[in-house]
Amino acid sequence: MMRRLIAIVPALVLLFTFTSCSRTETTETPGGVTEEEVTVNAGSGYPLDGLLALPESGAKVALVLVHGSGPADKDETIGANKPFRDIAYALAGKDVAVLRYDKRTLAYGAEIAGDAEAMAKLTVYDETIYDAVAAVKLLKNRFEKVYVLGHSMSGGLLAEINASGAGCDGYIVMEGTPRKLYELSAEQNLLYADELEGDGKTDDAEQIRAFVRSELTKAAQLSALPDADALKAENAVFGMGAWYLRSFEGIDTLGLHLKDGKPVLVLQGGRDRQVTEKDFDLWKAGLSAHPDAAFKLYPALNHVMGEYQGETVPFSELVTREYAQSTPVSVDVTNDICDWILNTAAKPPRLSGESAPTGSENDIETGGDGAQWQPLVKQYMDDKFTQAFSPYYEVLRFTMTNYEENTSDGTLTATFLYTMTHRNYYKDPDTVLYIKEAKESGSPYYQTYYDEYNADKEGNFDLQFTAKLSDDETIDISTAVIWNNSAATGGAVYTPIEAEDFIMPGAVPSRP
Repeated sequence: MMRRLIAIVPALVLLFTFTSCSRTETTETPGGVTEEEVTVNAGSGYPLDGLLALPESGAKVALVLVHGSGPADKDETIGANKPFRDIAYALAGKDVAVLRYDKRTLAYGAEIAGDAEAMAKLTVYDETIYDAVAAVKLLKNRFEKVYVLGHSMSGGLLAEINASGAGCDGYIVMEGTPRKLYELSAEQNLLYADELEGDGKTDDAEQIRAFVRSELTKAAQLSALPDADALKAENAVFGMGAWYLRSFEGIDTLGLHLKDGKPVLVLQGGRDRQVTEKDFDLWKAGLSAHPDAAFKLYPALNHVMGEYQGETVPFSELVTREYAQSTPVSVDVTNDICDWILNTAAKPPRLSGESAPTGSENDIETGGDGAQWQPLVKQYMDDKFTQAFSPYYEVLRFTMTNYEENTSDGTLTATFLYTMTHRNYYKDPDTVLYIKEAKESGSPYYQTYYDEYNADKEGNFDLQFTAKLSDDETIDISTAVIWNNSAATGGAVYTPIEAEDFIMPGAVPSRP
Protein backbone atom coordinates (compact mmCIF):
# COMPACT_ATOMS: atom_id res chain seq x y z
CA MET A 1 0.00 0.00 0.00
CA MET A 2 1.38 3.46 -0.86
CA ARG A 3 1.51 4.82 2.67
CA ARG A 4 3.89 7.59 1.64
CA LEU A 5 0.90 9.73 0.82
CA ILE A 6 2.54 13.09 1.25
CA ALA A 7 5.67 14.36 2.88
CA ILE A 8 5.14 18.02 3.29
CA VAL A 9 5.87 19.99 6.42
CA PRO A 10 7.11 17.35 8.94
CA ALA A 11 4.51 15.19 10.69
CA LEU A 12 1.49 16.10 8.55
CA VAL A 13 1.28 12.53 7.24
CA LEU A 14 3.44 9.68 8.55
CA LEU A 15 5.78 8.63 5.80
CA PHE A 16 8.19 5.81 6.49
CA THR A 17 7.89 4.35 9.95
CA PHE A 18 7.50 0.87 11.35
CA THR A 19 4.37 1.35 13.43
CA SER A 20 1.62 2.26 10.98
CA CYS A 21 -0.09 -1.09 10.46
CA SER A 22 -1.65 -3.63 12.75
CA ARG A 23 -1.23 -7.38 12.27
CA THR A 24 -3.76 -9.53 10.53
CA GLU A 25 -6.77 -10.52 12.61
CA THR A 26 -8.06 -14.08 12.66
CA THR A 27 -10.78 -14.58 10.05
CA GLU A 28 -12.69 -17.68 9.01
CA THR A 29 -11.83 -18.88 5.54
CA PRO A 30 -14.66 -19.24 2.99
CA GLY A 31 -16.04 -22.60 1.96
CA GLY A 32 -13.98 -24.54 -0.56
CA VAL A 33 -10.77 -22.80 0.54
CA THR A 34 -8.09 -23.99 2.95
CA GLU A 35 -5.10 -22.09 4.31
CA GLU A 36 -1.64 -23.42 5.00
CA GLU A 37 0.85 -21.62 7.23
CA VAL A 38 4.20 -21.15 5.49
CA THR A 39 7.43 -19.27 6.09
CA VAL A 40 8.96 -16.96 3.51
CA ASN A 41 12.69 -16.92 4.17
CA ALA A 42 15.15 -14.96 2.03
CA GLY A 43 18.04 -16.28 4.12
CA SER A 44 18.95 -12.89 5.59
CA GLY A 45 17.74 -13.46 9.14
CA TYR A 46 14.17 -12.20 8.68
CA PRO A 47 11.82 -15.19 8.21
CA LEU A 48 8.27 -14.05 7.55
CA ASP A 49 4.93 -15.61 8.43
CA GLY A 50 2.78 -16.34 5.42
CA LEU A 51 -0.52 -17.93 4.46
CA LEU A 52 -1.07 -19.99 1.34
CA ALA A 53 -4.75 -20.00 0.34
CA LEU A 54 -5.56 -23.20 -1.54
CA PRO A 55 -8.61 -24.53 -3.37
CA GLU A 56 -9.77 -27.71 -1.66
CA SER A 57 -9.74 -29.35 -5.08
CA GLY A 58 -6.09 -28.40 -5.62
CA ALA A 59 -4.37 -25.92 -7.95
CA LYS A 60 -1.83 -26.02 -10.75
CA VAL A 61 -1.04 -22.29 -10.75
CA ALA A 62 -0.25 -19.83 -7.97
CA LEU A 63 -0.03 -16.11 -7.34
CA VAL A 64 2.28 -14.26 -4.94
CA LEU A 65 1.04 -10.92 -3.54
CA VAL A 66 3.68 -8.21 -2.96
CA HIS A 67 2.96 -5.13 -0.84
CA GLY A 68 3.41 -1.48 -1.64
CA SER A 69 5.51 0.93 0.41
CA GLY A 70 5.54 1.10 4.19
CA PRO A 71 4.93 -1.66 6.74
CA ALA A 72 2.05 -4.02 5.95
CA ASP A 73 0.62 -7.27 7.25
CA LYS A 74 -0.16 -10.25 5.06
CA ASP A 75 -3.65 -8.89 4.30
CA GLU A 76 -2.18 -5.47 3.41
CA THR A 77 -4.56 -3.95 5.94
CA ILE A 78 -5.29 -0.25 5.61
CA GLY A 79 -8.14 1.26 7.52
CA ALA A 80 -11.15 -1.04 7.23
CA ASN A 81 -9.80 -2.80 4.15
CA LYS A 82 -7.80 -5.99 3.56
CA PRO A 83 -7.25 -6.13 -0.18
CA PHE A 84 -4.79 -9.03 -0.16
CA ARG A 85 -7.16 -11.20 1.85
CA ASP A 86 -9.96 -10.35 -0.56
CA ILE A 87 -7.84 -11.37 -3.54
CA ALA A 88 -6.53 -14.54 -1.88
CA TYR A 89 -9.96 -15.87 -0.96
CA ALA A 90 -11.56 -14.95 -4.29
CA LEU A 91 -8.86 -16.59 -6.41
CA ALA A 92 -8.49 -19.66 -4.20
CA GLY A 93 -12.19 -20.20 -4.77
CA LYS A 94 -11.47 -20.30 -8.51
CA ASP A 95 -8.56 -22.79 -8.68
CA VAL A 96 -5.63 -20.38 -8.13
CA ALA A 97 -3.45 -20.75 -5.01
CA VAL A 98 -2.44 -17.41 -3.45
CA LEU A 99 0.47 -16.65 -1.11
CA ARG A 100 0.47 -13.57 1.10
CA TYR A 101 2.94 -12.79 3.88
CA ASP A 102 3.86 -10.15 6.44
CA LYS A 103 6.22 -7.50 5.15
CA ARG A 104 9.69 -7.39 6.66
CA THR A 105 9.35 -3.80 7.87
CA LEU A 106 6.24 -4.80 9.84
CA ALA A 107 7.48 -8.08 11.29
CA TYR A 108 10.93 -6.71 12.19
CA GLY A 109 10.24 -2.98 12.21
CA ALA A 110 11.39 -2.33 15.77
CA GLU A 111 14.52 -4.42 15.26
CA ILE A 112 15.48 -2.63 12.04
CA ALA A 113 14.69 0.82 13.44
CA GLY A 114 16.77 0.02 16.52
CA ASP A 115 19.86 -0.71 14.42
CA ALA A 116 21.07 2.69 13.25
CA GLU A 117 23.34 1.30 10.52
CA ALA A 118 20.74 -1.18 9.19
CA MET A 119 18.13 1.55 9.12
CA ALA A 120 20.41 4.04 7.38
CA LYS A 121 21.40 1.49 4.71
CA LEU A 122 17.97 -0.01 4.11
CA THR A 123 17.30 -0.51 0.40
CA VAL A 124 14.22 -1.49 -1.57
CA TYR A 125 15.89 -4.87 -2.04
CA ASP A 126 15.97 -5.40 1.75
CA GLU A 127 12.47 -3.96 2.19
CA THR A 128 10.67 -5.79 -0.61
CA ILE A 129 12.59 -7.50 -3.42
CA TYR A 130 14.56 -10.23 -1.61
CA ASP A 131 11.47 -11.48 0.21
CA ALA A 132 9.37 -11.46 -2.96
CA VAL A 133 12.02 -13.56 -4.71
CA ALA A 134 11.96 -16.03 -1.81
CA ALA A 135 8.15 -16.19 -1.92
CA VAL A 136 8.12 -17.11 -5.61
CA LYS A 137 10.84 -19.72 -5.14
CA LEU A 138 8.86 -21.25 -2.28
CA LEU A 139 6.08 -22.08 -4.74
CA LYS A 140 8.08 -23.02 -7.84
CA ASN A 141 8.35 -26.71 -7.00
CA ARG A 142 4.69 -27.02 -6.02
CA PHE A 143 2.91 -25.40 -8.95
CA GLU A 144 3.26 -25.50 -12.71
CA LYS A 145 3.12 -21.72 -13.08
CA VAL A 146 3.72 -18.92 -10.55
CA TYR A 147 2.67 -15.31 -11.14
CA VAL A 148 3.36 -12.19 -9.09
CA LEU A 149 0.97 -9.32 -8.29
CA GLY A 150 2.49 -6.07 -7.10
CA HIS A 151 0.30 -3.41 -5.53
CA SER A 152 1.20 0.27 -5.59
CA MET A 153 4.99 0.71 -5.22
CA SER A 154 5.79 -2.95 -5.87
CA GLY A 155 3.85 -2.81 -9.14
CA GLY A 156 6.89 -1.02 -10.53
CA LEU A 157 9.31 -3.60 -9.10
CA LEU A 158 7.94 -6.81 -10.61
CA ALA A 159 10.37 -7.24 -13.50
CA GLU A 160 13.26 -6.39 -11.16
CA ILE A 161 12.02 -9.05 -8.73
CA ASN A 162 12.21 -11.54 -11.57
CA ALA A 163 15.59 -10.27 -12.72
CA SER A 164 16.79 -10.83 -9.15
CA GLY A 165 16.16 -14.56 -9.47
CA ALA A 166 12.45 -15.16 -8.81
CA GLY A 167 11.73 -17.05 -12.03
CA CYS A 168 8.01 -16.23 -12.20
CA ASP A 169 5.82 -16.70 -15.26
CA GLY A 170 4.12 -13.31 -15.50
CA TYR A 171 3.11 -10.14 -13.71
CA ILE A 172 0.04 -8.27 -12.53
CA VAL A 173 0.55 -4.56 -11.86
CA MET A 174 -2.25 -3.33 -9.59
CA GLU A 175 -2.32 0.45 -9.10
CA GLY A 176 1.43 0.54 -9.80
CA THR A 177 3.65 3.19 -11.29
CA PRO A 178 6.74 3.17 -13.50
CA ARG A 179 7.77 6.49 -11.93
CA LYS A 180 10.11 7.14 -9.00
CA LEU A 181 8.69 7.44 -5.49
CA TYR A 182 9.85 11.01 -5.12
CA GLU A 183 7.97 11.97 -8.29
CA LEU A 184 4.74 10.67 -6.77
CA SER A 185 5.46 12.42 -3.48
CA ALA A 186 6.00 15.70 -5.32
CA GLU A 187 2.75 15.30 -7.23
CA GLN A 188 0.79 14.42 -4.09
CA ASN A 189 2.21 17.39 -2.17
CA LEU A 190 1.25 19.73 -4.98
CA LEU A 191 -2.26 18.30 -4.99
CA TYR A 192 -2.52 19.02 -1.28
CA ALA A 193 -1.17 22.54 -1.87
CA ASP A 194 -3.91 23.14 -4.45
CA GLU A 195 -6.53 22.02 -1.94
CA LEU A 196 -5.14 24.39 0.69
CA GLU A 197 -5.15 27.27 -1.75
CA GLY A 198 -8.75 26.43 -2.62
CA ASP A 199 -9.56 26.80 1.08
CA GLY A 200 -7.93 30.24 1.11
CA LYS A 201 -4.71 29.10 2.83
CA THR A 202 -2.41 30.65 0.27
CA ASP A 203 0.63 30.97 2.53
CA ASP A 204 0.47 27.31 3.55
CA ALA A 205 0.10 26.27 -0.08
CA GLU A 206 3.15 28.27 -1.14
CA GLN A 207 5.15 26.81 1.75
CA ILE A 208 4.43 23.32 0.43
CA ARG A 209 5.29 24.28 -3.15
CA ALA A 210 8.60 25.71 -2.00
CA PHE A 211 9.26 22.51 -0.08
CA VAL A 212 8.55 20.46 -3.21
CA ARG A 213 10.98 22.53 -5.27
CA SER A 214 13.67 22.05 -2.65
CA GLU A 215 13.12 18.29 -2.42
CA LEU A 216 13.18 17.80 -6.20
CA THR A 217 16.49 19.66 -6.35
CA LYS A 218 17.90 17.13 -3.88
CA ALA A 219 16.33 14.24 -5.79
CA ALA A 220 18.15 15.26 -8.96
CA GLN A 221 21.46 14.68 -7.14
CA LEU A 222 20.70 11.21 -5.79
CA SER A 223 22.75 9.23 -8.30
CA ALA A 224 25.82 11.41 -7.80
CA LEU A 225 25.78 11.40 -3.99
CA PRO A 226 28.88 9.83 -2.39
CA ASP A 227 28.02 7.05 0.05
CA ALA A 228 28.85 9.14 3.10
CA ASP A 229 26.49 11.90 1.97
CA ALA A 230 23.72 9.44 1.09
CA LEU A 231 23.63 8.43 4.76
CA LYS A 232 23.08 11.98 6.00
CA ALA A 233 19.57 12.90 7.15
CA GLU A 234 19.89 16.29 5.46
CA ASN A 235 19.87 14.56 2.06
CA ALA A 236 16.59 12.71 2.63
CA VAL A 237 13.96 13.46 -0.02
CA PHE A 238 10.33 13.78 1.05
CA GLY A 239 11.25 12.05 4.29
CA MET A 240 12.83 9.05 2.53
CA GLY A 241 16.53 8.40 3.04
CA ALA A 242 18.83 9.12 0.12
CA TRP A 243 20.45 5.67 0.48
CA TYR A 244 17.04 4.02 0.20
CA LEU A 245 15.92 6.12 -2.78
CA ARG A 246 19.24 5.57 -4.50
CA SER A 247 18.54 1.82 -4.57
CA PHE A 248 15.73 2.52 -7.08
CA GLU A 249 17.94 4.45 -9.47
CA GLY A 250 19.24 1.43 -11.39
CA ILE A 251 15.77 -0.09 -11.89
CA ASP A 252 14.47 0.56 -15.41
CA THR A 253 10.89 -0.58 -14.89
CA LEU A 254 9.60 -0.34 -18.46
CA GLY A 255 12.88 -1.44 -20.02
CA LEU A 256 12.98 -4.61 -17.92
CA HIS A 257 9.47 -5.56 -19.00
CA LEU A 258 10.35 -5.02 -22.65
CA LYS A 259 13.49 -7.06 -22.23
CA ASP A 260 11.98 -10.16 -20.63
CA GLY A 261 8.71 -10.11 -22.59
CA LYS A 262 6.80 -12.05 -19.92
CA PRO A 263 3.01 -11.60 -19.85
CA VAL A 264 1.93 -8.52 -17.91
CA LEU A 265 -1.53 -7.28 -16.89
CA VAL A 266 -1.86 -3.66 -15.71
CA LEU A 267 -4.91 -2.75 -13.59
CA GLN A 268 -5.88 0.80 -12.59
CA GLY A 269 -8.68 2.36 -10.57
CA GLY A 270 -10.13 5.54 -12.07
CA ARG A 271 -10.72 7.09 -8.63
CA ASP A 272 -7.25 6.29 -7.30
CA ARG A 273 -5.71 9.57 -6.13
CA GLN A 274 -2.35 8.13 -5.07
CA VAL A 275 -1.44 6.37 -8.33
CA THR A 276 -3.50 7.93 -11.09
CA GLU A 277 -4.51 7.47 -14.70
CA LYS A 278 -1.38 9.42 -15.58
CA ASP A 279 0.61 6.37 -14.40
CA PHE A 280 -1.74 4.03 -16.29
CA ASP A 281 -1.09 6.00 -19.48
CA LEU A 282 2.66 5.78 -18.87
CA TRP A 283 2.37 1.99 -18.68
CA LYS A 284 0.39 1.83 -21.92
CA ALA A 285 2.82 4.06 -23.77
CA GLY A 286 5.93 2.42 -22.32
CA LEU A 287 4.75 -1.13 -23.08
CA SER A 288 3.26 -0.41 -26.50
CA ALA A 289 5.94 -2.61 -28.11
CA HIS A 290 5.55 -5.40 -25.54
CA PRO A 291 4.48 -8.74 -27.08
CA ASP A 292 2.07 -9.72 -24.29
CA ALA A 293 0.77 -6.74 -22.29
CA ALA A 294 -2.88 -6.10 -21.35
CA PHE A 295 -4.48 -3.12 -19.62
CA LYS A 296 -7.75 -2.61 -17.72
CA LEU A 297 -9.19 0.58 -16.20
CA TYR A 298 -11.96 0.45 -13.59
CA PRO A 299 -13.45 3.99 -13.53
CA ALA A 300 -15.25 3.69 -10.16
CA LEU A 301 -12.48 2.06 -8.08
CA ASN A 302 -9.94 3.61 -5.72
CA HIS A 303 -6.41 2.69 -4.59
CA VAL A 304 -7.54 -0.43 -2.72
CA MET A 305 -9.59 -1.52 -5.76
CA GLY A 306 -12.84 -0.88 -3.91
CA GLU A 307 -15.77 1.42 -4.67
CA TYR A 308 -15.87 4.24 -2.11
CA GLN A 309 -19.32 5.58 -1.39
CA GLY A 310 -19.33 9.32 -0.83
CA GLU A 311 -18.01 12.64 -2.02
CA THR A 312 -14.32 13.05 -2.80
CA VAL A 313 -12.43 13.63 0.46
CA PRO A 314 -9.47 16.00 0.91
CA PHE A 315 -6.25 14.32 -0.10
CA SER A 316 -4.82 14.51 3.40
CA GLU A 317 -7.83 12.55 4.71
CA LEU A 318 -7.65 9.54 2.41
CA VAL A 319 -6.52 7.22 5.20
CA THR A 320 -8.74 8.58 7.97
CA ARG A 321 -11.92 8.89 5.90
CA GLU A 322 -11.91 7.10 2.54
CA TYR A 323 -9.93 4.04 3.62
CA ALA A 324 -11.85 3.94 6.90
CA GLN A 325 -14.85 2.82 4.86
CA SER A 326 -14.91 -0.90 4.05
CA THR A 327 -14.63 -1.21 0.27
CA PRO A 328 -13.78 -4.82 -0.62
CA VAL A 329 -11.82 -5.50 -3.77
CA SER A 330 -14.31 -5.51 -6.63
CA VAL A 331 -15.42 -8.89 -7.90
CA ASP A 332 -14.75 -7.55 -11.41
CA VAL A 333 -11.09 -7.18 -10.46
CA THR A 334 -10.71 -10.62 -8.91
CA ASN A 335 -12.54 -12.24 -11.84
CA ASP A 336 -10.28 -10.45 -14.32
CA ILE A 337 -7.15 -11.46 -12.42
CA CYS A 338 -8.27 -15.07 -12.23
CA ASP A 339 -9.28 -15.26 -15.89
CA TRP A 340 -6.00 -13.70 -17.01
CA ILE A 341 -3.89 -16.09 -14.93
CA LEU A 342 -5.74 -19.21 -16.06
CA ASN A 343 -5.80 -18.13 -19.70
CA THR A 344 -2.13 -17.18 -19.68
CA ALA A 345 -1.13 -20.40 -17.94
CA ALA A 346 -3.07 -22.43 -20.53
CA LYS A 347 -1.12 -21.03 -23.48
CA PRO A 348 1.19 -23.57 -25.20
CA PRO A 349 4.66 -23.77 -23.60
CA ARG A 350 7.03 -21.34 -25.20
CA LEU A 351 9.77 -18.90 -24.36
CA SER A 352 7.72 -15.73 -24.16
CA GLY A 353 6.71 -14.27 -27.48
CA GLU A 354 7.32 -15.49 -31.00
CA SER A 355 8.33 -11.91 -31.76
CA ALA A 356 11.14 -10.59 -29.60
CA PRO A 357 10.33 -7.34 -27.79
CA THR A 358 11.75 -4.25 -29.43
CA GLY A 359 13.96 -3.52 -26.45
CA SER A 360 15.98 -6.71 -27.00
CA GLU A 361 16.87 -6.28 -30.68
CA ASN A 362 20.22 -4.66 -30.00
CA ASP A 363 21.23 -7.65 -27.89
CA ILE A 364 21.10 -10.05 -30.84
CA GLU A 365 23.38 -10.14 -33.86
CA THR A 366 21.05 -12.06 -36.13
CA GLY A 367 22.17 -15.31 -37.68
CA GLY A 368 20.17 -14.51 -40.84
CA ASP A 369 17.34 -16.43 -42.48
CA GLY A 370 18.45 -19.72 -40.89
CA ALA A 371 18.06 -18.39 -37.34
CA GLN A 372 14.33 -18.70 -36.73
CA TRP A 373 14.75 -19.99 -33.16
CA GLN A 374 17.35 -17.41 -32.07
CA PRO A 375 15.02 -15.06 -30.14
CA LEU A 376 13.64 -17.97 -28.09
CA VAL A 377 17.06 -19.49 -27.50
CA LYS A 378 18.35 -16.13 -26.34
CA GLN A 379 15.47 -15.62 -23.94
CA TYR A 380 16.01 -19.07 -22.45
CA MET A 381 19.70 -18.27 -21.96
CA ASP A 382 18.91 -14.84 -20.50
CA ASP A 383 16.47 -16.35 -18.00
CA LYS A 384 18.91 -19.07 -16.91
CA PHE A 385 21.90 -16.76 -16.52
CA THR A 386 19.82 -14.12 -14.73
CA GLN A 387 18.57 -16.67 -12.22
CA ALA A 388 22.10 -17.98 -11.66
CA PHE A 389 24.00 -14.71 -11.39
CA SER A 390 21.51 -12.18 -9.98
CA PRO A 391 21.95 -13.34 -6.36
CA TYR A 392 25.56 -12.16 -6.66
CA TYR A 393 25.69 -9.51 -9.37
CA GLU A 394 23.51 -6.83 -10.93
CA VAL A 395 22.89 -8.31 -14.37
CA LEU A 396 22.69 -5.53 -16.96
CA ARG A 397 22.32 -7.14 -20.40
CA PHE A 398 23.17 -10.13 -22.58
CA THR A 399 24.51 -10.22 -26.13
CA MET A 400 24.41 -13.18 -28.52
CA THR A 401 26.69 -13.22 -31.60
CA ASN A 402 28.09 -15.72 -34.16
CA TYR A 403 24.79 -17.59 -33.97
CA GLU A 404 24.31 -20.74 -36.07
CA GLU A 405 21.52 -23.30 -35.81
CA ASN A 406 20.33 -26.50 -37.43
CA THR A 407 17.48 -28.92 -36.87
CA SER A 408 17.65 -32.67 -37.35
CA ASP A 409 15.24 -35.43 -36.28
CA GLY A 410 13.19 -32.97 -34.28
CA THR A 411 16.17 -31.60 -32.34
CA LEU A 412 17.40 -28.02 -32.45
CA THR A 413 21.15 -27.42 -32.08
CA ALA A 414 22.46 -23.84 -31.85
CA THR A 415 26.00 -22.57 -31.28
CA PHE A 416 26.90 -18.99 -30.40
CA LEU A 417 29.08 -16.62 -28.42
CA TYR A 418 27.29 -15.26 -25.38
CA THR A 419 28.27 -12.17 -23.39
CA MET A 420 26.88 -11.16 -20.01
CA THR A 421 27.44 -7.56 -18.90
CA HIS A 422 27.18 -7.21 -15.14
CA ARG A 423 28.52 -5.35 -12.15
CA ASN A 424 28.72 -5.82 -8.41
CA TYR A 425 25.72 -4.67 -6.42
CA TYR A 426 26.61 -1.16 -5.35
CA LYS A 427 28.75 -0.92 -2.25
CA ASP A 428 31.31 1.56 -0.95
CA PRO A 429 34.55 -0.06 -2.21
CA ASP A 430 36.40 0.96 0.94
CA THR A 431 34.17 -1.42 2.92
CA VAL A 432 35.25 -4.43 0.81
CA LEU A 433 37.92 -6.38 2.68
CA TYR A 434 40.58 -6.73 -0.03
CA ILE A 435 40.22 -3.09 -1.08
CA LYS A 436 40.29 -1.92 2.53
CA GLU A 437 43.47 -3.94 3.13
CA ALA A 438 45.06 -2.55 -0.03
CA LYS A 439 44.28 0.98 1.14
CA GLU A 440 45.64 0.41 4.64
CA SER A 441 48.83 -1.20 3.32
CA GLY A 442 49.45 1.54 0.75
CA SER A 443 49.23 -0.93 -2.15
CA PRO A 444 49.84 0.60 -5.59
CA TYR A 445 46.82 -1.40 -6.79
CA TYR A 446 44.39 0.24 -4.35
CA GLN A 447 43.02 2.82 -6.80
CA THR A 448 42.60 0.20 -9.53
CA TYR A 449 40.70 -2.08 -7.15
CA TYR A 450 38.57 0.85 -6.01
CA ASP A 451 37.69 2.03 -9.53
CA GLU A 452 36.93 -1.46 -10.83
CA TYR A 453 34.70 -2.64 -8.01
CA ASN A 454 31.50 -0.88 -9.16
CA ALA A 455 32.41 -0.77 -12.86
CA ASP A 456 30.63 -2.80 -15.55
CA LYS A 457 32.25 -6.16 -16.34
CA GLU A 458 31.83 -8.74 -19.10
CA GLY A 459 31.70 -12.52 -19.00
CA ASN A 460 32.18 -14.26 -22.35
CA PHE A 461 31.04 -17.80 -23.11
CA ASP A 462 31.35 -20.12 -26.13
CA LEU A 463 28.13 -22.16 -25.90
CA GLN A 464 25.82 -24.62 -27.55
CA PHE A 465 22.09 -25.09 -26.93
CA THR A 466 20.09 -28.22 -27.72
CA ALA A 467 16.41 -29.03 -27.25
CA LYS A 468 13.63 -31.09 -28.74
CA LEU A 469 11.01 -29.35 -30.86
CA SER A 470 7.41 -30.03 -29.88
CA ASP A 471 4.73 -31.17 -32.29
CA ASP A 472 3.19 -27.69 -32.15
CA GLU A 473 6.50 -26.24 -33.37
CA THR A 474 7.66 -24.78 -30.10
CA ILE A 475 10.78 -25.52 -28.09
CA ASP A 476 10.27 -28.21 -25.46
CA ILE A 477 11.93 -26.40 -22.58
CA SER A 478 12.05 -29.53 -20.41
CA THR A 479 14.60 -31.06 -22.84
CA ALA A 480 16.84 -27.98 -23.13
CA VAL A 481 20.55 -28.43 -22.38
CA ILE A 482 23.35 -25.84 -22.34
CA TRP A 483 26.79 -27.02 -23.48
CA ASN A 484 30.14 -25.27 -22.90
CA ASN A 485 33.00 -25.40 -25.38
CA SER A 486 35.79 -26.71 -23.17
CA ALA A 487 38.42 -26.95 -25.91
CA ALA A 488 41.59 -25.26 -24.71
CA THR A 489 42.45 -23.59 -28.01
CA GLY A 490 40.46 -23.77 -31.22
CA GLY A 491 38.12 -26.59 -32.13
CA ALA A 492 34.94 -27.49 -30.28
CA VAL A 493 34.51 -29.93 -27.42
CA TYR A 494 31.07 -29.31 -25.89
CA THR A 495 30.21 -30.61 -22.45
CA PRO A 496 26.86 -30.12 -20.66
CA ILE A 497 26.83 -27.42 -18.03
CA GLU A 498 24.45 -25.41 -15.83
CA ALA A 499 24.62 -21.62 -15.76
CA GLU A 500 25.42 -21.87 -12.04
CA ASP A 501 28.58 -23.85 -12.86
CA PHE A 502 30.19 -20.68 -14.21
CA ILE A 503 30.08 -19.14 -10.73
CA MET A 504 33.36 -19.77 -8.92
CA PRO A 505 32.80 -20.66 -5.25
CA GLY A 506 34.32 -18.09 -2.93
CA ALA A 507 34.87 -15.62 -5.75
CA VAL A 508 31.51 -13.86 -5.77
CA PRO A 509 30.83 -10.65 -3.85
CA SER A 510 28.20 -10.37 -1.13
CA ARG A 511 25.17 -8.22 -1.80
CA PRO A 512 24.98 -4.93 0.12
